[in-house]
Amino acid sequence: MDAKIVKVPEPAELDRMVYAAFPSWKSYRTVMLKGGLFNTTYTLESDDAPGEKYVLRVGPVRRELLLPYEHHLMDAECWAYEQMRAADIPTSTVVHKDTTKTLLDRDFMIVEFIESTQLNRAEMSEADRYEVFRKVGAYCRKMNEIRTEKFGRAGYIVNGGGYDTWSEYIRSELSEWAGKIREQTTGYYTEEELDEIVSLADRYRDILDEIKVPCFNHCDMWSLNVLLTPADKPDPDGKPDIAAMIDPDRCCMGDPDFELSSGWMMNDAFYDGYGRRMAEDPHTVIRTNIYKMMFLILNGYFMRTQYDDPAPSMQDKERAMAYVEALRESK
Repeated sequence: MDAKIVKVPEPAELDRMVYAAFPSWKSYRTVMLKGGLFNTTYTLESDDAPGEKYVLRVGPVRRELLLPYEHHLMDAECWAYEQMRAADIPTSTVVHKDTTKTLLDRDFMIVEFIESTQLNRAEMSEADRYEVFRKVGAYCRKMNEIRTEKFGRAGYIVNGGGYDTWSEYIRSELSEWAGKIREQTTGYYTEEELDEIVSLADRYRDILDEIKVPCFNHCDMWSLNVLLTPADKPDPDGKPDIAAMIDPDRCCMGDPDFELSSGWMMNDAFYDGYGRRMAEDPHTVIRTNIYKMMFLILNGYFMRTQYDDPAPSMQDKERAMAYVEALRESK
């Protein structure tokens, strides 16, 4: 699967980024990390800084394919790392960020390298895996305790935006996504389907606005974004430990059940650490059906436009419309 929005920087562009962050360095070396579908990512080292290692992340090209909130992801990510660290959640440390697009026409940031293994690649016993997921759940609950005055994507909030109510945010986001789907796709969602999707925020405004407190949602919580400490550095009980929770660039402030609705990390161990499961009352079911629909719309858009893989996008659309049908019958 190829990402249309990923482009390897030219050597001169790498020089500008690296020496802007580390002006005293005389040379450096990089190794590109595989698998990126949004940012282009490198490890970064220099003989001028022995023993130090960093990760350089360079933002996407083809920005016309991005959803509006994706234009502010590095601003959101840096803010989120500060908030998470203050809440004693292990995460990345940013050493440089530039979203001015003056050195090159892309955002970039540099963080300290974390010696670790991604959870999706780690081998462990079932008992140890249970403990890891339990810890993830506990950290996710701590994330929910991070609060702001406004609802919405953190990238908007840190730049002076945000919404006074949860329904305002949901409606705005659905409207923006519908506009981008119309602009960048053909033969995908119909006009009638997009209109009905956007209307759900108005139809269920009162139920959405039962959410009064904007709580931190990571919004990309899956095993690739959970880093484990090396096997020779377990926790005090000899169990695998979490080195960092990373890539919160898509985070938003709102209903904690928005996070739980993704289902990506949620199992019995996670819920044991988190301390609760989602309620099953009618209003919670309506809200979570909206959230599940939103995750599917997002994934389908990414697959179809940014990753040029239309077949899975149609499956995501069918599943999203099944939630629309359920919501059509809910009230």
